[in-house]
Amino acid sequence: MSSTSVDLGFQSNLLYVIINSMAETKVGGTVWHVEDGDSWRNIVSSILTRDGHQVVSTPNATEARRMIPDDLQGVGVSILDGDLGDGTGAEIAGLIRQSQLAIGIIGLSAGNTPWADASLSKLSFDAEDLKATVDRFLGTQE
Repeated sequence: MSSTSVDLGFQSNLLYVIINSMAETKVGGTVWHVEDGDSWRNIVSSILTRDGHQVVSTPNATEARRMIPDDLQGVGVSILDGDLGDGTGAEIAGLIRQSQLAIGIIGLSAGNTPWADASLSKLSFDAEDLKATVDRFLGTQE
């Protein structure tokens, strides 16, 4: 399957990425996605759900703080936006690490994410990169 890049300025491209990500599914793990943008939450959830993962979406840092650590049992990897409006991905990553939960941290942001274990750029978003990065943390590569 070929890789698909998206310019998120066009809604039709979002649909194109979702459709192209539906071709293969597998049994996956649980992903926690913290993102304040509705469009990003929807596309990441759609791609990963179609790829066989369970996705728990959280719309802001306030809710994310409340969930750590009790509501994250069974989560294998988190995808954190860098700027959450009411907090930052770096702050949430720090709380995950303090909780001592074994959760990988992927930064998905337009900026740098040195606080993450792996980074994906919103500026050159690629559905295949997203799936491969999540699979690497969850051990669900085919």
